[in-house]
Amino acid sequence: QLGDGRVRGIAAFDNSYGQFSQYLYLGKIYPLERIHPRVYAKVTVGLIRGYKGEYKDKIPLNNLGVAPGIIPMLGYQGKYFNSEILLLGKAATLLTFGVRF
Repeated sequence: QLGDGRVRGIAAFDNSYGQFSQYLYLGKIYPLERIHPRVYAKVTVGLIRGYKGEYKDKIPLNNLGVAPGIIPMLGYQGKYFNSEILLLGKAATLLTFGVRF
């Protein structure tokens, strides 16, 4: 996370078809203080790599083995933890939970 609400990073994961994949992204956090002071929205945009072979068409625009991605999220930041719900298109919804040390 950068100091002005921007985020950047890379996520490495096995996709739904057991293939090692990566998501290189930039994004922005938007506080939703009208809802609750600890609630926020986050949107990331980036490039997804790793959907190959018979599964290459499972993500749109993956003609060269790299596809654009947009991931909207809704999160809650507690004092020692945070949690986010990520909407991964029609494919999945992901719930994350993190602890600060």
